[in-house]
Amino acid sequence: MSSPSVVQLILLLLTLVTLAFADTTQSQVVNSRPIIGVFACPPPIRFQKTATSYIPASYVKWLESSGARVVPVPYDLPLADLQTLLRSISGLLLPGGYGEPTVNPDTPYMATLRHVLAYAHETNRVGRPFAIYGTCLGFEALSVLTADDNILINTNAENMTGQLTDVAMGGSRLFGGIQGPLAVQLLKEKPIATNFHSYGLGLGTMNTRPFLQTRLLATQPDLDGLPFVAAWEHAHYPIFASQFHPERPAFEWDPAVMATPHTVEAVIVGQAIGNSFVEQARQSYNKFPNTDQEDAMLIYNFPVTYTESDDFHFEQAYFFSSDDVALRINAFR
Repeated sequence: MSSPSVVQLILLLLTLVTLAFADTTQSQVVNSRPIIGVFACPPPIRFQKTATSYIPASYVKWLESSGARVVPVPYDLPLADLQTLLRSISGLLLPGGYGEPTVNPDTPYMATLRHVLAYAHETNRVGRPFAIYGTCLGFEALSVLTADDNILINTNAENMTGQLTDVAMGGSRLFGGIQGPLAVQLLKEKPIATNFHSYGLGLGTMNTRPFLQTRLLATQPDLDGLPFVAAWEHAHYPIFASQFHPERPAFEWDPAVMATPHTVEAVIVGQAIGNSFVEQARQSYNKFPNTDQEDAMLIYNFPVTYTESDDFHFEQAYFFSSDDVALRINAFR
């Protein structure tokens, strides 16, 4: 099959923007001003003197490019403050990070996410949509919590980009904004899936009892040819997970991370996935009690720091103290 022309790619980009904001899921848009939380992870050791959590800025830019605003949700917030935030935001993004997510006993990061996932399941069950998207570490954490077991396998997929395989387009909420033969060609045949992980989810896990309510969306082989799950979603709720990074092609430029593709194909597909997730978040009824509290919690209140270095491969990042975020939440009680 011949490669798409530049004109075709530009037309596709315009089509994706239109589709992403169309009623592709047959759902009524409830909230045209979505606010999505980004789960702030434990920072690397060298940042721990001044912060208890951080968010790479690329995730914020990715969501903003799809028409959402962002609120930080530190993993170490007190439970009462976490619950207050969850009731106020339209969805939650779980970014990539460091380490292996484990349960039984839960790490502090996983203990908080267990509460988040329980909230998402319950509120979706009663008809109040709440969307979650997990990338890389977030993908692994959602997978481990779904199984309630430490099921991850070792993979050789650090600094690797490749093609997705076994892509399931039909009926998918996540890939619902990526329609048409040219888009399918980009998703299936172009190296757009960037990976930076040493753990993964084995294909056989998708056939186990805990994953019966999920749908396999794509697979991918690692550098040794071992296939792993590249993306899955809940069969009934707007809960999505991708091992690959759709946000990196447009926003991360560290030359040490050569696997990140900056092709128009990778940018188009990455943004289309972001559009699809934010469209799901527009179905949420959640909102802050008033505009003053909303304004106080937005990411605009926090400084962004240039952070690219040999061992921290993000251009920019936000750093947080859970005490600071908790004070902002409790100031309005």
